[in-house]
Amino acid sequence: MPDHVHAILRPIAEDGRAERITRIARHLKHWLGVRINQILGRSGPVWQIETYDHALRGEKDYEEKASYIYTNAQVAGLVDDPLDWPWWGQGNGPR
Repeated sequence: MPDHVHAILRPIAEDGRAERITRIARHLKHWLGVRINQILGRSGPVWQIETYDHALRGEKDYEEKASYIYTNAQVAGLVDDPLDWPWWGQGNGPR
């Protein structure tokens, strides 16, 4: 989306522990903010402070959120077909 990002993340456990989603989001937002500012030749904040997260609880919840993300640009009237959204990417999570 032009002004926000949707993603489904699944932390990878190492030594029986996985990073918290809030920590992953913070690092991701920092890295992306630096890159966005580099590309646009500017500096300063890119993201709002808050992050909305939702723990997916089962296949049905996953399918609902994945469908929402997939069709979001189409529903917003930005593309006719979700696959035409140039920033669409599909991970290798459960389907």
